[in-house]
Amino acid sequence: MPNLELETLSRRYAAAVDHRDIAGLLSVFAADATMRVQQPGQKPGYLNGHREIERIIEIVSRFPRTAHVLGQGLFHVDGQVAEGEVYCTAHHFIDDAPDTARDLVMHIRYLDHYAIGQDLSWRIVHRSVLVDATEDRQVHGGW
Repeated sequence: MPNLELETLSRRYAAAVDHRDIAGLLSVFAADATMRVQQPGQKPGYLNGHREIERIIEIVSRFPRTAHVLGQGLFHVDGQVAEGEVYCTAHHFIDDAPDTARDLVMHIRYLDHYAIGQDLSWRIVHRSVLVDATEDRQVHGGW
């Protein structure tokens, strides 16, 4: 059952980002959680605690729409802690004009550390966001 709960955390994270839901986003992280973001050719970025993690919503809000599509996840549970790797294809739509709309696609792996909190629910305590590759695709806009 823990594997399903851990997979659900990633699904709740993706939905919260796509719906710009700060409360939903923070609900998947421990209050003192950390995040490391590594994109090709750039220095890693770090977010510490809920106050900084909630900035994710501000960062993605520059896009009119996002769609995070989750792939396989593999989890290892050891008592009240766990580790996991979840694949994601994240679409970030840019609607410059109907004939020049674009989709910035990120191929991501989330490397997560989890722990059971005081409320006996799993939370992410550390997430490494590894952007393996990006694409810039032309799409039909109008959303």
